[in-house]
Amino acid sequence: MYSSMSRLEKLVAVEEKLVELSKEFLKEEKSRLQSLESFVETADRQLQLSANKSMSLVHHPVGAYLMVKRLSSDWLQQVKSVYQPLTDYVNRYNSEYHGQLPTAEDSEWSAHAILRLQEVYQLDIRNIIGGQMELGLKTNDGPSPTTVSASVEENALQLKKEDIFELARVAYRNNDYRNAVKWLNESLQMMAEDEETVENKKDGEDTADGSGALTYSGNDKKAKLKFSALQYLGYSLYKQGDLENALTIYKKASALDPKHDEVRDSIKLLQRKIRSANMFGNVNNDEHPRPWASASNAKMNKYMALCRHELKPRPDIQARLKCRYQSSGNPYLLLGPVKTEVLSRKKPEITLFYDVITDEEAQTIKNRSIPKMFRSRIGNSVSEVESHIRISQQAWLHDKDDEVVARVSRRIGLLTGLNASPTSTELLQVLNYGLGGQYEPHHDFMDAEEKMWGTILGNRMATFLLYLSDVTAGGATVFPVANVTVPVVKNAGLLFMDLLRSGRGDENSLHAGCPVVIGSKWVANKWIHEGGNEFRRKCGLSPDE
Repeated sequence: MYSSMSRLEKLVAVEEKLVELSKEFLKEEKSRLQSLESFVETADRQLQLSANKSMSLVHHPVGAYLMVKRLSSDWLQQVKSVYQPLTDYVNRYNSEYHGQLPTAEDSEWSAHAILRLQEVYQLDIRNIIGGQMELGLKTNDGPSPTTVSASVEENALQLKKEDIFELARVAYRNNDYRNAVKWLNESLQMMAEDEETVENKKDGEDTADGSGALTYSGNDKKAKLKFSALQYLGYSLYKQGDLENALTIYKKASALDPKHDEVRDSIKLLQRKIRSANMFGNVNNDEHPRPWASASNAKMNKYMALCRHELKPRPDIQARLKCRYQSSGNPYLLLGPVKTEVLSRKKPEITLFYDVITDEEAQTIKNRSIPKMFRSRIGNSVSEVESHIRISQQAWLHDKDDEVVARVSRRIGLLTGLNASPTSTELLQVLNYGLGGQYEPHHDFMDAEEKMWGTILGNRMATFLLYLSDVTAGGATVFPVANVTVPVVKNAGLLFMDLLRSGRGDENSLHAGCPVVIGSKWVANKWIHEGGNEFRRKCGLSPDE
């Protein structure tokens, strides 16, 4: 569910129906259903964003996360014991749509998306909690930051303390201890503020000590939540080598439950390690890498910096950048040359063509692909697997599926000067990126041992990427070796060469799709192969050309 924004968009109608039914019921039973009323009002207020704003609720990562969480668990928990019609409706919908309501897994991966966006775009955690997505991006033209606001009205998408704890728990369970510490601290801070409010109401004065000490009994739900948060925080600090603070946190947990064996053992272990460190200085920082950052840290850091528009192109590339109207001597383009931006002339060759398709053509391609969508995978045809490296859904369209598809294929051939007929290309791959959707750095060509197309079709020689939609924030295509960042430009086409003229893979063509912050990103890929293009793009005089 989370891997495609088009599927998330369908959930809006589902929740609108649930809100409508709930409102009718609340008119009759409002006096004894205050808890349900509050829940419904929250969902209703957030759904109004879709009607009042140009962007849909599900295009906002916090909004999408909250909706997935509500529909995967909260609605049933609220209504199953008090409102049978609502329960029947959810079960009926679940049956009619073959279990397409969000699951607990969808909810967890939606939380992963929030954490990924926080990491890549260095989002302020307090802004995320308040539903305010403020990106401080630097343009390629200068060092001054440009703030990209992707926010909604104040408090409309507020994360509750339970949501904050859930995000912390997801980070913790996936060994992302650095982010777990951030979210756990926020969760504990919010719990402390709640305690202070309770104490102030109780006796009219501030009795909280600022450390979040609880006065609840050991069986209290709030006390259990805080005890778990302290345990997670203590262990996360320990895994990062922060032994002193870890010990302090475990002692706070022990104060809540002095008889907890695991906490007592952890305190003893930390005390031994601290004594050893003081004597021998052998503190071991055992921090785990970010679970979704599968490549090396250096590569991922550069990828994220490019997503934030912080790096300029290599000097040899920047010196040769230019824009022009291009017809390439083709009679079809002489009367209507294409606006072209050369982003890199060599290693890799990257060109952006503007307005290569119309809005109507883009919509037709999307409409044709929606019924065929399935979760994107990585790997070759023998060992393809689903992965957090690539979060999207895809479909494949043949030229015969629609005249628009065939027309676009012919147009790609005219623009590139290459043979883009079905005998030299793959089917048109259409992708819709999901919540925080991305594709980490990769090459499109296949290594010698991975070749799967045979000697006639040959390897992927060129990639033509069509942008079928706009996004409000994020989603750029980046080239880490060339330091090139290409923002999403609706109806534009991005051409880059995957192979050198010698037929070897161009390692400089390494590229990635940055996570989408706000919006629904639709793209289409047309891969052009060597076969049939032997005389269109001839070999050079050197194997390195």
